[in-house]
Amino acid sequence: MAKKSKKKKIPLGDTGSSGFGNSMADLLKQSGLVNKDAQVPQEPEESTQEDLPERDFTKIKKVVIRHETKGRGGKTVTSLTGLPFNKEQLKQTAKEMRKSLGCGAGLEEDRVVLQGDQVIRAHKWLEEKGVPNIVLGTRPKKK
Repeated sequence: MAKKSKKKKIPLGDTGSSGFGNSMADLLKQSGLVNKDAQVPQEPEESTQEDLPERDFTKIKKVVIRHETKGRGGKTVTSLTGLPFNKEQLKQTAKEMRKSLGCGAGLEEDRVVLQGDQVIRAHKWLEEKGVPNIVLGTRPKKK
């Protein structure tokens, strides 16, 4: 039988000479190639609750709450349209509804979508927030 050849071990301590473990930018700086026109990217500031403008639910003209199943594999969702908020405010509204109603919630385009049949509970939540005109949209007939 032939002897197995031993595998060559790679030393882990000195990674700088081989190029592994260095980013492309570090390697270019070491070779002397530096882009003088490049700007250092700034991290986007995360908006906090204090940075967002106040959401005034009492000034909303009309909110429509719909019960939908179409295009969702038979799963039921409740969608809220007519909330005149920007994306960040809609995200915050969905988060509040998710916590208070105990269901999944998210955004699709400019509407808040709640998982499950939450029409009555969403109606009560919006009434508590002071929305003056809430319209209950399509609901399936009970069999």
